[in-house]
Amino acid sequence: MKKVLILSVLAFVFLSYCVQQVQEKKTKITDMAGREISIEKLERIVALNSESLEMLYLLGESGKVVGVGSWSKQDPILSKVFNFSGVFDVGTASRPNVEAIISLNPDLVITYYCGGTQYGYETPKEIVEKLESAGIPVFGICIAVVKPADWGQYYEMIEKLGKLLKKEERAKKIEMKLRSIFDEFQKNVSRVERKVRVVYSWNEMNRIAGNSTIMNVLIEIARGENIGKDVPEPYATVNPEFIVERNPEIWIIWKAAKYNSSDVLKDQRFKDVNAIKNGKVFKEPDLGSNWHPVRAHLYLLWHGKIYYGIPDFDLKAKEICKYFYGIECLWS
Repeated sequence: MKKVLILSVLAFVFLSYCVQQVQEKKTKITDMAGREISIEKLERIVALNSESLEMLYLLGESGKVVGVGSWSKQDPILSKVFNFSGVFDVGTASRPNVEAIISLNPDLVITYYCGGTQYGYETPKEIVEKLESAGIPVFGICIAVVKPADWGQYYEMIEKLGKLLKKEERAKKIEMKLRSIFDEFQKNVSRVERKVRVVYSWNEMNRIAGNSTIMNVLIEIARGENIGKDVPEPYATVNPEFIVERNPEIWIIWKAAKYNSSDVLKDQRFKDVNAIKNGKVFKEPDLGSNWHPVRAHLYLLWHGKIYYGIPDFDLKAKEICKYFYGIECLWS
């Protein structure tokens, strides 16, 4: 009896030790949705949003990706630099194929997730819970840059993914490079004496960006003045007179709009607007989503270029593309 008791105690101690060893091997980290997740290993990753896929590429972890979101394959830069061969399409972040993801047996899913209630294009909360109930940790990326103070979210994303993937040094290098670009940009535009008035039109000429969008942030940081700064909605349809009365000097068209600069220039409703008179109507370049940390800085340089014509911004954009992607991705 005594021998059995001793063996039972030893077995209990051994099992406790094993459990402790497994727990110590797990990495605990808080994602951008404020949730703590535990990860035991990171050999197979599904990246549902293009922003996280790009960071995996920049951090040198492309080889661990087994599944991607559908939009990533259409991304103008990732389609050139990322090898999608043998990587499965598992749907979009907002409508992922859960069964396909589970079948890939991933150690982690990274997706756009702010808690499941904020944006239509984030992964629904019930999908996240379903994946986690299947034993798959989900790391939420939440980028919601709607005021200048939010710009730090880009750096937070880099830091958190660097820590998650144990690539802190590489992540720090990326972050410091982008911070230096941002600081240099601010130094350049701070010399501008007067802000230019800017309108950003979306899917229709008179549907413009309000004060709760990334576009408003880009305009403000580039020392422009958004004529929709008092519009509370992200985008709002306004009377043509609203635009004429505020008389923007720069007109920017959403990159995916079905109309072009020439359409705006010949529209008689806006003939008295300074941007029309001076031919300052520009369709933004298609560099993909401006939720990407690197792309956001490229878009910022583009705004500075068209507002103030500073030639250094062209050179800096070329340098950024070569540095991060090894390709030409300059706007035309």
